[in-house]
Amino acid sequence: MRLNELLKRLPSEELNRLNQAPIWGSNHKWQDAVLCPDLLRSAAHQLSPLADRLLRYWLRTIGPLPIQEEQLRARAIQKAGLAGAELRAAIRELRMNGLLFAVRKSWGEQLLFMPADCYLAWLRAFNSSDSLEELNDGIPSGTDAGADGCSVSFGDVDRAAVPTPLGRRLVRAYAALQLLGLETTAKGLFPKKTAAGVEAIVALRSTEAFSDLRSMYQEHYPLGFTIALDAASWLGLIVHQDDGEPRWNWSDDNLGRWLTGDPNVREAELLRLFAIRYGFRNSIQAALVSGLLLLKPDKSYPISERIHPLLARWIDGMCACGWASMSAASNGGWTFRWLIDPWAVANDDESRESILVLPDGEVIVPPGASLADRWMLEQIAEWVQDDTVSIYRLTAQSIMAAAERGVTDEQLITSLQRASGGEPLPDELQYAIGHWVSRTGRTAIEQVLLLRCDSKEIADAAAGRDSLAGLLVERLGDQTFVIRPKDEAVVRRELERAGWPASKREETLQTTAPLSASANRKRKPEERRFNVIGAAAPVSFIYDEHALHLYELLTATQQLPDEARTEEAPSDWPAAWTAQLRHYHPSTRKQMIEQALAWGAPLQLRTGGRIVELVPERLDDDVDSWAVAGYLRTGEVYEPVRLLPDMWEEMRLIIPL
Repeated sequence: MRLNELLKRLPSEELNRLNQAPIWGSNHKWQDAVLCPDLLRSAAHQLSPLADRLLRYWLRTIGPLPIQEEQLRARAIQKAGLAGAELRAAIRELRMNGLLFAVRKSWGEQLLFMPADCYLAWLRAFNSSDSLEELNDGIPSGTDAGADGCSVSFGDVDRAAVPTPLGRRLVRAYAALQLLGLETTAKGLFPKKTAAGVEAIVALRSTEAFSDLRSMYQEHYPLGFTIALDAASWLGLIVHQDDGEPRWNWSDDNLGRWLTGDPNVREAELLRLFAIRYGFRNSIQAALVSGLLLLKPDKSYPISERIHPLLARWIDGMCACGWASMSAASNGGWTFRWLIDPWAVANDDESRESILVLPDGEVIVPPGASLADRWMLEQIAEWVQDDTVSIYRLTAQSIMAAAERGVTDEQLITSLQRASGGEPLPDELQYAIGHWVSRTGRTAIEQVLLLRCDSKEIADAAAGRDSLAGLLVERLGDQTFVIRPKDEAVVRRELERAGWPASKREETLQTTAPLSASANRKRKPEERRFNVIGAAAPVSFIYDEHALHLYELLTATQQLPDEARTEEAPSDWPAAWTAQLRHYHPSTRKQMIEQALAWGAPLQLRTGGRIVELVPERLDDDVDSWAVAGYLRTGEVYEPVRLLPDMWEEMRLIIPL
């Protein structure tokens, strides 16, 4: 789950509480600060040592994946050096400050998680590594690349053309999808023609980075089409509506914002969406993919032939999307380089590159042209090729097709001039556009219904009736009228009121049978589009193993029934046990350790002239002796120990604050 998805589900009072959390300061809102590395570094200094320890362990080991609180408790002592009560206090603090969240499954199981983009922000705040070799060496030994292994080879990379960035391909694909329509079959599937058309434009070559993605429609859709739909859904460009007739619709608001944004930022956002949706499958892979995103843009990173297959497959995936390149190095091995900035931000002073329209109708589109201009050209021109620059051509067919959709010659010329930076179009091209548009719509084929009367007298009476006159579009001869299919029910009602009920025989009254409400009818653009306000969670076309958006979100102040135990120390503990270091009889020492284990408290010990903290894990109780096993903790370092009762002088129980 990402932060923007979380924000849609947070109650307003919880959002207000998070914005007022002291660690964010009075000048920053939580939802802004939690994605800003500089503010996160500042906030981390204000966390308690326990919360800071858990946070760093979380980033190092758990990452953006959800975890059951019981699983976290089971590993907290060995992996994080935190006793049970310390862990509970740390979780509570991180949740109260909006750093961790919890969801509850329908059967009551609770999952803790960190929003995926917040995890990336924390890595940017703390990461200091800038080495692909370190990333490669950091993959734990024994880590498998996947069920089928990995056989990625970069031997032919230098001879292969670098593909167009995927964002530019998706603009073309979505424009084609808009023209093809979002109508589905009776089974709720997109037609094969639609899937094939979009798949051909996406042109995502086969890569093992995406080979193990589990498509919801694997038997029906090719992978490129599935990924295009999944990205469109999670970007909010298309939304699913079910008001008795399930259907997909375009979101005008979200589509408009996406197209008018900085193209470099949109490409970076798409890259991060892919990393989160398809790369965060497990903690190791999440750390690896995140590490790639943290490498600097426009810098080459050498890597030897020791490249791990898992790293190789994700580098290959980034290259397949046109976001990175992998080249053979002169001294052997390979060199990795980002072609885009994964963390690009909008520059207010940066002007968009303008298109160039030539007199013969050829349109040259530079790489920095806005997505909105590319979308516009997809509606009115024929695509020729994509490379560093894209080429389109204005033709009679493309202009007439646009005019068929209701675009005027004035609108066409104005849009092209605006995209050209205000440069007037060549006179001959303006004339050609006007000529092509004028040839459009001179004839029309329409689906209509006929109202046929059995006599001229009834036809004349119907035409003179006020309630019917506005519904009769055109009179054909003495006894027949053209009516609109959408007016059929009203016409029938008015005819019945007039005393001339229309026959219900199927062979009369219509030239073509209208589609039923459940059939796949072509909708006008205004019918197929709507603005999304408070839309539901996006629909996934790629199976999500975690799917946190399906579960109930718990606020930080909510507790599950099995969490009702108090966070305060047991009231029957003697005050001396927690007040200060003291010498105790071995039997009392054992009793204190038993209580520490039961409640989850650490202990402070004086041994060998120094004071240390012990996080007990178990009590080994033999007939004649006993010992406590656990971890000695000094600052960030903790090590396993097994202590006999005579191995320390003084002790006390620690109550986490």
